[in-house]
Amino acid sequence: DPACGCGNILIAGYAAIRRLEIETQKSCPNSKWKSLISIKNYCGIEYDTQAALLCRTALFIQKRVLDIEFAEELHQNLPTIDTYASFDNICVGNALRMEWSDLIPKERLRYIASNPPFISFKCCSHEQQEDMQKLFPAQKKLLDYCAGWLKKSAEFIENTDIRCGLVLTSSVCQGIQMPAIWQDLIKSGIHIDFAHRPFSWYRNNSLLDETLAQVKCVIVGISNNHASTARLYEYDIDSRFEKVRDVPHINPYLIDARDIFLSDDKTLQGRRTDLPAMRQGRALPKGADIYTQEKRNLLVESNPDTEKLFMRYLTAKDLMTDRVRFVSASYSFLNAKSYLVIPRHSSEKRRYIPIGYFQNEQIYFNDSVHIVADADLFLLGLLMSSMHMAWTAAVCGRLEMRYRYSNTLVYNNFPSPTHLSPKQHDEVARLAAQVLSVREALPMSLGDMYMNMPTQLQQAHLALDAAVEMLYAGRLFVSDSERIDFLFGMYNGTVSR
Repeated sequence: DPACGCGNILIAGYAAIRRLEIETQKSCPNSKWKSLISIKNYCGIEYDTQAALLCRTALFIQKRVLDIEFAEELHQNLPTIDTYASFDNICVGNALRMEWSDLIPKERLRYIASNPPFISFKCCSHEQQEDMQKLFPAQKKLLDYCAGWLKKSAEFIENTDIRCGLVLTSSVCQGIQMPAIWQDLIKSGIHIDFAHRPFSWYRNNSLLDETLAQVKCVIVGISNNHASTARLYEYDIDSRFEKVRDVPHINPYLIDARDIFLSDDKTLQGRRTDLPAMRQGRALPKGADIYTQEKRNLLVESNPDTEKLFMRYLTAKDLMTDRVRFVSASYSFLNAKSYLVIPRHSSEKRRYIPIGYFQNEQIYFNDSVHIVADADLFLLGLLMSSMHMAWTAAVCGRLEMRYRYSNTLVYNNFPSPTHLSPKQHDEVARLAAQVLSVREALPMSLGDMYMNMPTQLQQAHLALDAAVEMLYAGRLFVSDSERIDFLFGMYNGTVSR
């Protein structure tokens, strides 16, 4: 374990193998049995001196406990106690800079198992940033710190039969981080043997108290052995285990599909979708005045001619809270009959990202939202659907645990249905209008109604979901995993639109 901390993974692994050995030997009694499992086979690297000392001590104690258990279960004499000084297999050092082979030669190693630190780049110390710069010279400012252990592990196991399992932040398999980390690893021959798709990490393994949730993480197993099948573990929206599947291949998005690396091309030439262009809003000029609705109304009441001098101003917070504010109409931005508006960041606890739709209104959109000008109700329905939401959750970046929507990465690569009949198009548009009608009647802000969805809004979305899914596959999907698999197949060209 190259990030062993106080030794949890090493201790658990050692105990499990020793107890398996006891059960095996009990079935074949022999008075001369001795344990064949050496504590020397378990080694670790830890940056913190005190944590390394605790790990070493815990392994020392665990070995003695299991020696006693072995002797009692198999009616053997208790071996003499080892000297503490002999436990020299826990090394203090910076795992991202040292040579792991100095601790254990590659030919002796069989498994790497680790839970490296969950630290985003902006929270890294100067030393940690230097670590990442050496490992990822071109991408150092993008990546979570745990990505360093993934790359070091992949390099260490090259041309070996060593298998590696790492607990990582989900960001390393999503958004702009994924291609930066994985593209070179896949080219070098790394294969994903198993993966646990994103789930919430909870302290004390509790799913009851939401305050304990820390971060979305994944577990990824890699090797150079290209087996015919890989094992994929999936979780529901509440991070409860759902199912496990044996699949032909797992790509770095942790999807059962061929390896692809979505482009974050910010030019229209980089778009892979047939949908109209989406753009990010724009920050106001420095020093610009923003007026509350009350202040603007007072000014208009005192001088009606000033009404034409104001235009609505919209940020993501305004969209979510139904707050109405205004700026000077001189800050012209867009001139369209309708606007579709998606906040750049939204809580992962929402089943759908709340999307706004405005008609016949002049609006200045802040850079905290993405917009599509002259968007019709069909496009609104498509983007409000579970198909689009499943794609977003799979490929978007994250801010902490929240979705970070990207017009270039998410929207421009979203596979859209084609060859629609006018009837199909109109049905999706009608159901999108129905969602808007239900929302208009609810005495709640847009953000609140999607955090705790009322029944009538859920039903309207389910009807819309069904219509959109029929456009894609002519059938309904039973899970987000199925939706994602299908969409990746479309992206790869292996599934017809």
